[in-house]
Amino acid sequence: MKDKMLQKTYLIAEAGTTKIDWIVFDGNGQLQKMVVTTGFNPFYHPPATLHRLIKEELVSKVPSIKPDAVYYYGSGCSTPENCAIVSQACTAAFGNIPISTETDLMAAAHGLLGQESGIACILGTGSNACFYDGHKIIQKFPSLGFMLGDEGSGTYIGKLILTDWLNNAMPMELHQRFADHFALNPGEALNRLYKTDQPGNFLSSLTPFAKENIHHDYVYRLVSNAFDAFINNQLMRFPQVHQSQIAFVGSVAYHFEEILRARLEKRDLKQMKVERGLHLHLVSYHNRLK
Repeated sequence: MKDKMLQKTYLIAEAGTTKIDWIVFDGNGQLQKMVVTTGFNPFYHPPATLHRLIKEELVSKVPSIKPDAVYYYGSGCSTPENCAIVSQACTAAFGNIPISTETDLMAAAHGLLGQESGIACILGTGSNACFYDGHKIIQKFPSLGFMLGDEGSGTYIGKLILTDWLNNAMPMELHQRFADHFALNPGEALNRLYKTDQPGNFLSSLTPFAKENIHHDYVYRLVSNAFDAFINNQLMRFPQVHQSQIAFVGSVAYHFEEILRARLEKRDLKQMKVERGLHLHLVSYHNRLK
């Protein structure tokens, strides 16, 4: 029985609009391989895109892969129609095997909290949060995307930076530094924002400028304000927020952890942890369930 379990292979996908992390692990819970491919979001991309990238970017790198089950967590997997698109692409690629399709928010809950209750948060390119009871998501609020929401995220911070730069509201020394760093002029910036397929990715790509200049008072305040907006529009709407453990995953939470902790402590929200990624945590979670 043990040998049979060791021969099994499982595949986890952490799928975002920008990239997908594919995690291969065996029946003993050992990580075998991780492959990064182009991202996929069924709200933005045609269904054939996922099938193509699985074949050309994943299977081409791991030709021997024959998973016994797929656990797919993805941006855009919030409707039955979008989940069906993902399931059909995975079935076409891997055959008639069990395929679980969940939101990226459920990945955060499973990876950060396991079977404990708490508030799971994503602060990366986008942002979101939910209250999780250890088994299922009990409450969440729409993030509304980068145009109307995504407070505290990379796109949100990038939008604040770009708006101030275009309005000449940024300190002069940073204004020129920003233009030189990205080789941008206002016309090019607006073209990239309004005339490209993925303006959110452009806005998020500006966030490293904040990290590089975080010791400047202007940048520190800007990032602090972005996190305050996330706390006000997401966290404070959960009735359990002061009694719950709060956990974060994502590059923005990781790189600006000190500021994030400070803004949470100001609101007496102190029970938290921050993870840059969920790979090993998700492997452990699914291995325990088998």
